[in-house]
Amino acid sequence: RLALPGGTLTSEFVDFEVKRGLEWLQGERNEARRYSAVLVLKELSTTAPTITYTYIPQILDLIWVALRDAKLETRQVGAEVVGMCLNAIYERDNRQKRQWHKKVYEEAEKSFQSPFKYSNAQKILSKRYEEICKLIFNHKEHGNSVVRCAVITSLPSLAAHAPDAFANDYLAVSMTYLLKRLTIDSDKSDAFIAIGRISVVLKNYVDSYKANMLQQTISCKHPFLNVPVNSQLLLET
Repeated sequence: RLALPGGTLTSEFVDFEVKRGLEWLQGERNEARRYSAVLVLKELSTTAPTITYTYIPQILDLIWVALRDAKLETRQVGAEVVGMCLNAIYERDNRQKRQWHKKVYEEAEKSFQSPFKYSNAQKILSKRYEEICKLIFNHKEHGNSVVRCAVITSLPSLAAHAPDAFANDYLAVSMTYLLKRLTIDSDKSDAFIAIGRISVVLKNYVDSYKANMLQQTISCKHPFLNVPVNSQLLLET
């Protein structure tokens, strides 16, 4: 409530909490403090975006400490904070958008320990689309379910960004991969959602996969209701 706009202490409270969160990200490794820091930054970005906006450069400089933390919950909340910051920049300042997209891309490169270098900051995804796709697909069989989840949930975004290129170069391998993940309990829900979203984006390209999609759906339980799918209903639809 103290951070809600209009309060007499809003500005002072938000400034204090943001600075303390940034301090905790810079300090010695303390799991509880790091997790608390990203939670506070996330909530303040939601409830007091105007005040928090002035701290975005500092947040994006330091948030990588949380994104590389050993604790999954800290990394997940840290990723949400990055998304909120980039959305705020996108809505308010196109000049800074390219600068910070470049920064995020380069830091992500370091995390993957990728050998290629970034050379053009203006159109990150467009210019590096093929390399980004290859980088993501290189991790599709990763032993960690969190990494596989990231791969699966990234595929619809790649398809939406360049539908024709994705359909020509990556649709076949993507659908084969996603249909296979439908048989893995830990990946099933994400794979169902990804197939649906890709089908919406590439509706003119997925006709040849409909039979396999129906067959896989019929042969496994629905991941949300946990009951057998009615095959006759699906076929009629």
